[in-house]
Amino acid sequence: MNSRKLSWAPSLAQLWQLQLLMKLEINCIRRRSMKIIIIGGGIAGTTAAEEIRKQDSATQITIIDRENYPCYSRVLLMPYVNDKVEREKMILKKPEWYTQKNIELMSDVEVTKIDSKNKFVETSEGRELPYDKLLITAGLNVRYTPEDKRGVVYFKTLDDADQLKSLIKEAIAQKKNKAVIYGGGFIAMDYLAIFDHYKFDTTVLMRSGGFWSKVLSAHAQQVLKDQTELKGIKIINDVREIELIGETELTGVCALGQEFETSILGVGIGLDPDKAVLSAAGIEVGAGIICDKYLQTNVEDIYAAGDIAEYDDATIGRHIRYGNWTNAIMQGKAVALNMVGEKIGFSMVSSYATNLLGKEIVFIGDVDRTAADEVVQEVADKQNSTELFIRNKKIVGAVIIGDVSKRTEITKRIQNREAVSY
Repeated sequence: MNSRKLSWAPSLAQLWQLQLLMKLEINCIRRRSMKIIIIGGGIAGTTAAEEIRKQDSATQITIIDRENYPCYSRVLLMPYVNDKVEREKMILKKPEWYTQKNIELMSDVEVTKIDSKNKFVETSEGRELPYDKLLITAGLNVRYTPEDKRGVVYFKTLDDADQLKSLIKEAIAQKKNKAVIYGGGFIAMDYLAIFDHYKFDTTVLMRSGGFWSKVLSAHAQQVLKDQTELKGIKIINDVREIELIGETELTGVCALGQEFETSILGVGIGLDPDKAVLSAAGIEVGAGIICDKYLQTNVEDIYAAGDIAEYDDATIGRHIRYGNWTNAIMQGKAVALNMVGEKIGFSMVSSYATNLLGKEIVFIGDVDRTAADEVVQEVADKQNSTELFIRNKKIVGAVIIGDVSKRTEITKRIQNREAVSY
């Protein structure tokens, strides 16, 4: 009987399917063994962890956070101090959520070293934790005054809010109703709202010539100054240094030769990245951590998101850092996808709204006056101000004070890179 040899040659379609299956299998193997460490347990880091877990059930995710709480809402800190929100309502993720999602949360722990060559982080507990990919969302550190006494407060964390709330209750009980604010930015708005709520006699010590003096026009600053005067707030400009009065407890503040009686000093004079740890790891740092449009740093497998990320924004055409809640959430989602293998450039016209004792204020996009070719005062009346920041004949940013009804319209103009004829 004659025997015949059987042969089989796969088709191109079958070869393509085989290659796809092999790639999927390799990716699964990699993901099963992948270890992701997230430095910072705020909304950007927690959102990223949640999105990574949605994409993959096997990756080991560890969040290291210097605070002793699970993720909470920072935007509710001011309402919480004003007794408008209960403390437990601020907590966004309960401890059991982390367990259910198989996400390890290391609270009250700081990262003291990042070894980007050997890919591990060292913690304040003395542990060395290896990673395959690292995400930094730890935010920025507050700038402190040279001196410190009981009564000096900052306003970035839940512990800060607890301290301020306690000091206010104590001051009211002792019939002390005077407060001093040092700084003229976003945090000053929160302090003003809080002290106004409790009917404190408030003085604001500005380090420059007015609120956001490096951003706003003289007209815009005058609109805000008129609002504070209407509310009885005392403003002292060009205060470069202050002296605290009192032994261990604050009894007053001295500035420009004047003494201001107070038991509470609210400080809001800026934020800075932790350059020592980051630079030692070879990570490029400017106003924040320098990232590309994929939120990846100059160091392989290290990413950044949230307040600390200074990323390449295609919409405005340069690197920029935004410090607001919505931006942190959206960056957390985008960076998570990039860390698990996607390639999605992040772009968003970010905006931030605040309020000066009833006067609405909105910052949209890039409002760095030094980076603009021109700043156009589009609206200028006694109650309102609108400034448009122009670069390369396109609107890249805006500040609206008073009537903010055109917020959405201006945001779309920036997003669409609309050319202007100013």
